[in-house]
Amino acid sequence: MEPILISACLLGAACRYDGGSKPVLSVEALMGSYQLVPICPEQLGGLPTPREPAERTEGGVVTKTGADVSAQFQRGAEQALHLARIFGCKKAVLKERSPSCGAGEIYDGSFTGARVPGDGVTAQQTALRSSARAKLRRFWSSWTRRRRKRRLSSEPSPGPEYVRSVPGWSAPLFCAGLQNRSFHFSRHAV
Repeated sequence: MEPILISACLLGAACRYDGGSKPVLSVEALMGSYQLVPICPEQLGGLPTPREPAERTEGGVVTKTGADVSAQFQRGAEQALHLARIFGCKKAVLKERSPSCGAGEIYDGSFTGARVPGDGVTAQQTALRSSARAKLRRFWSSWTRRRRKRRLSSEPSPGPEYVRSVPGWSAPLFCAGLQNRSFHFSRHAV
């Protein structure tokens, strides 16, 4: 099976800043088609769980009390990419709006819930190319529609061959997050 890097919190691992998780059943459904490699860049960077909430600012990443944790986020991003290379991951499913994994939109650093265009440290390290978002949204929609039909007709779910057959893909790393219970994708290159 093709390996995919995935935010561990999306699989139910209690690694978020508050000690919780954000399990998503549709992401867990990928286990039938891919080898999932769970990661938490914040933990990989040496931050404890639970930990103070952190948000990106123009100067780096800071906690709610103002402590600079940019170095830990950078270290976590480097470790996540290292694991992607070791396992041969060409794709990733990452938690949206996270100061490490978010792609395209993150919290603004004011800790008020306000959002701004931007990327988390790990997502930024993977050279975001936001122009491919629509193509990846179509891929996810198509994959979930096919999965539903297969469930009804008991056909096997699509494997890595289906992903490779999507026109225009050349080993992308993609990010997904929760957005009204659907997914928001961004394309990256490893």
